[in-house]
Amino acid sequence: MLIKMWAAGVAGQASWIVSYPFDIVKTQIQCTESRRVGLMEVSRRIYAEEGTLGFFKGVSPTLARSFVVNSVALPCFEYLNDKYLYDSKDGSKSD
Repeated sequence: MLIKMWAAGVAGQASWIVSYPFDIVKTQIQCTESRRVGLMEVSRRIYAEEGTLGFFKGVSPTLARSFVVNSVALPCFEYLNDKYLYDSKDGSKSD
């Protein structure tokens, strides 16, 4: 059980590391009120002002949170899946 929890936590962190730069750009686009800005314009501005690390600003709390959330979610999912497992052929509960 602990190994599965650890694996789920690390998988959650890995998914955030990959997607976090896109989330930063998306958030910057959403927060711009004055005019419409494009993906490339925001990406270039972040890189020019802060470099590569600008795309990972605030990643530490996100990684900590994602580890906890994912390591708890997997055992909950497995418990509910085992408790309410339905046979995929006819929709009846398999016991």
